[in-house]
Amino acid sequence: MKNGKKIRNELKRSRQELEKKIVKRTADLFKANKSLKTSEKKYSTLVEKSNDGIVIIQDGLLKFVNPAVTKFTGFSKDEAINKSFINFVSPKYKGLVIERYKKRLLGEKVPNKYEIEIISKNGKNVSVEVNASIITHEGKWADMAILRETTERKETEKILEEERKKMEAIYNTASEGLALYDAEGRVIDFNPSLRKLFGLKKEIKNVKRKEIAGNREQYFKYLLERFDDSLKTQKEVYSGKTVSNVLMKIHSNPPKYLEGTYVPIINDKKVQGMLASFRDVTTLKNQAEEIAQQLIEVEKQRNRWEAVFENVEEGVFVIDGDNMLSRMNGSCELMTGFEEREVVGKPYYQIFGCHDTQGNKFPEFHPIDKVYKTNSAIPYDEHLHRNQEGNEIWVGVSYTPILSDNGVIEQVVGVIRDITAIKQTEKAKSEFVSVASHELRTPLTVIHGYLSLLLNGDLGDMRSDISRINYINALNKIYGETKRLTKLVEELLNISRIEERRLKLYTRKSILAIAIDEVISEFKPLAESKGLHLEFIYDKKLDGTYVLIDRDKFKQVLVNLLDNAIKYTEKGNVTIKSIAKNGEILTQVSDTGTGIPTGLKNKVFEKFQQVGVSYLKENKGTGLGLYIVKAIVELHKGRIWCDSQINIGTTFTFTLPIVA
Repeated sequence: MKNGKKIRNELKRSRQELEKKIVKRTADLFKANKSLKTSEKKYSTLVEKSNDGIVIIQDGLLKFVNPAVTKFTGFSKDEAINKSFINFVSPKYKGLVIERYKKRLLGEKVPNKYEIEIISKNGKNVSVEVNASIITHEGKWADMAILRETTERKETEKILEEERKKMEAIYNTASEGLALYDAEGRVIDFNPSLRKLFGLKKEIKNVKRKEIAGNREQYFKYLLERFDDSLKTQKEVYSGKTVSNVLMKIHSNPPKYLEGTYVPIINDKKVQGMLASFRDVTTLKNQAEEIAQQLIEVEKQRNRWEAVFENVEEGVFVIDGDNMLSRMNGSCELMTGFEEREVVGKPYYQIFGCHDTQGNKFPEFHPIDKVYKTNSAIPYDEHLHRNQEGNEIWVGVSYTPILSDNGVIEQVVGVIRDITAIKQTEKAKSEFVSVASHELRTPLTVIHGYLSLLLNGDLGDMRSDISRINYINALNKIYGETKRLTKLVEELLNISRIEERRLKLYTRKSILAIAIDEVISEFKPLAESKGLHLEFIYDKKLDGTYVLIDRDKFKQVLVNLLDNAIKYTEKGNVTIKSIAKNGEILTQVSDTGTGIPTGLKNKVFEKFQQVGVSYLKENKGTGLGLYIVKAIVELHKGRIWCDSQINIGTTFTFTLPIVA
């Protein structure tokens, strides 16, 4: 009995101890579970909020992607999950990624960190740094990779590398000291001239300017005295400003002066570094007058290319390998109606509205296609553009490819010029040739006809009165047509003299009213034959007022204006009016004729502009008369202009200076 009781007591104690352990274990499990949930929550938050992309790859498929991945690739989770991860890798990195993925799963030792490019949704490559490791996911081995986007860093490195290459090109030839700094003001590179100019005694490569400025005696053989605040200058440059004409003194024996220019290296409106150039201006410093001119030259050199690019009359633009605009100067902005900031990254053929005479546009009409096919420049081509306002213009364009080291076209530089006026002139010349041919052929035909009649005796016997009248009429016709030919040839000769500045004036003091009266008396019969009233109105005070004129050339001006006025007026008046105003005599030739269309008023004084042909059925002239009139008036130091309204009339006004 005692033994049974003892056994029961021991069993009871054991059970109690076991119950305590179970309670404690349960509490521990509850606490661990709570801690695990907290950790999972923190981990989930970390993964979801991370700026780095996180992906899990299992059996070659993407099983997990966090928001950062979708942000810099553009693909949504649904577009990525359960898709082959290799489809998102740039072709040139696929082999490397597959090899390392397989080796990690097999347990082989491979570098965890490496850089690749992945393809974003818009088709562009995104540079990323990969940090990969093996994990278990849902009971199976998987590959987890942390992706850190490095595109911006790559761009910065590319820009700095380009600047470094530029420095290398002039490394051994430039007399100026050159130094290249990164975004933190650290010296990336410098040339031998800089070492010589400053007398360096300690390596400055990979040293920040702040460190050099605070310990100059350690880096330079001689005392360096600057006439600016070195760090303040740096701050200005890194804010995007160019700082020029920074003077410094090297206390060598003899002392010398250096001049520094600091230029920011900018990409995508961000300062990525700084380029500094230094030159010895000791001689200029000692010659005050000469130094001013030299400093101007330095400024000119610094701004030369930018000034050429922005201010050249021709439009200059740069397109990348995808036919997207990357630069455009002010002339291009005027031609297209767009500002540069509006067009960067857009297809050039859309902005310029390129098309041919048949109306074909891109891709049927591709102006630069020949450049890509031949890897060579197109020296000159002509086609049509349409600007933002919808206006169509003719352009002359040259295209020059910029090739990479392996001969691939990276960019194409286009130089464009508006040749609409040239095309219009060519058209006007063509029309002029047609008109001139007609004007020459008509009198020649008449002369030939009458001469044939005379030579063949078809006009009868000269002893007959009727025959003599026929002979006289024929001779008058021949004489009149000869005058027409002479006038046309004289106009052509005058054009040549005007353009070669050989048209001479033989002037003398004259009373203008007398010269005008002479011309009016010649035109009155013609005006009366058309039923027109021709009158001359002038202030009597002008009787004692003189002008300095070539009487023959002045008569040519008035004859042309009166002839046009009578020619284009069917009924009404033709009036000449002269008044004195502000030391000049203003003479107006007015009619009540058909008028000149608004679009032609500014062109009537241009060569080959046949106003009559433009809006009347009948050919009325060669289009040279008013051009010659304007040239003659300007040779007399006067001005001429035109006012007109359709079906109301036209007034030509010209001035001549009054002389004592």
